[in-house]
Amino acid sequence: DSLIVVDGKEGKILECNPATQRILGYKKEALIGKDFSILFSPKVKATIKELIKKTKVYGAEFTQEFCKADGSILVMDLNATMIPWSKDQAILITLRDITERIQAERERDELILELKKAMKEIKTLSGLLPICASCKKIRDDKGYWHQVESYISSHSEAEFTHGICPECAKKLYPGFRKKKDSK
Repeated sequence: DSLIVVDGKEGKILECNPATQRILGYKKEALIGKDFSILFSPKVKATIKELIKKTKVYGAEFTQEFCKADGSILVMDLNATMIPWSKDQAILITLRDITERIQAERERDELILELKKAMKEIKTLSGLLPICASCKKIRDDKGYWHQVESYISSHSEAEFTHGICPECAKKLYPGFRKKKDSK
């Protein structure tokens, strides 16, 4: 974890550990004495003064975007608490990089949305289907009768090809099988 000590009055960086330098890409000398807000992404820099006020009273814990030395953005959990420092008070800030976790959560959420969309598009057949005992037509929920192939095609992703089973071939074309067997 990254540890940064910030002046409790002005928000100037007083100290940082090697993990801070490695994670954020700054040399220690480039951070010491600078306003802590230089580490925030541009859209949230104004929140540093609020952070100092809240930390003095309650401590602070939140997730925020931080800007690395190369300009890239990291999402980090921030925990801030007041500590004694020299003759004054300072804020000890612990940062944990959660960028990969946030990215994985976004990807998971996108996959869930895609799955939900796919589930909506899937047509399923379930429940009881009224079927004619004689002609095998199926009655829909509006009372209309349809050929089996037509009904299933309109209520699923199934497509049909036609063939003929051996029993029907024998019944419908009795001479066909005999000719084939004699060859």
